[in-house]
Amino acid sequence: MGNEQNHNRHGFMSTMLIAIITSSAIVASCQGKLEMKVVEQWEDGTTKTAQYYRYHDEVRIQVSERHYYPDGQIRMEGGLMGGKRHGKWKSYFENGEMWSRGVYENGLKEGPWIVYYPDGNEHYKGTYHKGEKVGRWQFWSRDGSAVLEETY
Repeated sequence: MGNEQNHNRHGFMSTMLIAIITSSAIVASCQGKLEMKVVEQWEDGTTKTAQYYRYHDEVRIQVSERHYYPDGQIRMEGGLMGGKRHGKWKSYFENGEMWSRGVYENGLKEGPWIVYYPDGNEHYKGTYHKGEKVGRWQFWSRDGSAVLEETY
């Protein structure tokens, strides 16, 4: 009889664990739902700027923003926190190539930033701290040859 009780207890515990995991997944998916709001449009009605929101404890929080070219290509995108740029931000040329990439913290550039030419070659790179240039900054011509190096 002891083995049967252990087997039943194990089955019950497994069922409860599955129920808890499923419930948690449902709650997480409801809170993780991303909502988009178009806040600016081009003359033809296509999206120029969109803001993205998530719900946390039934509070709507803006978490990111995306800007578009008139043809629908992404021009710039990144995270927001408290209404300020926060987290990774990327900008793109109209041809879809990366224009720049870096991180914001509380609305200020922070850490390494790289800016590119439309063909994908690096134009310049350097580091920011609290929005100010710091350390070594390097600049290149379109053909990739070094043009300038500055230290801040």
